[in-house]
Amino acid sequence: MRIIWYLGFKKSISFLWLLMSTSLVLIVSLSIDMSLRLNSTYYVADHIAQFPAAQASLYLLALLSLSIIVVGVLTLQQTKSLAEQRQRARLITLGLMYIFTGLTVEYIFLFLQGNNTSSLVVVGYAVTVLSFVLGLFFVGRKSSILHK
Repeated sequence: MRIIWYLGFKKSISFLWLLMSTSLVLIVSLSIDMSLRLNSTYYVADHIAQFPAAQASLYLLALLSLSIIVVGVLTLQQTKSLAEQRQRARLITLGLMYIFTGLTVEYIFLFLQGNNTSSLVVVGYAVTVLSFVLGLFFVGRKSSILHK
């Protein structure tokens, strides 16, 4: 939430307001999830562990996970103010990494009911890792504005 506040909202809302509202949603979601899991039965089918998850909890966690996508979008918006191509490429790579990660997490919560054993999830994580490695490559390159 601190990153979201800093990148997009520091001039319009208080960080404390953003933190408190997010914390409230998180506490409610985890309380629902924990209350269900105390009496739940886990089982294994087709070499995959299955466990029940509360729909309300999954939707609230998906709502919180939207913050990952928001960080990506706000990061991409920062590229408008950069003149140097290398810096722009770095931010675009970082923003896309957040967006792919957020979409993967949203898919897990909304369509897989919290179970992350789908091949689409593996592809999503692979794209995220590739984006992260490319981002590190760009960040680690010489002749940046920091070195001048």
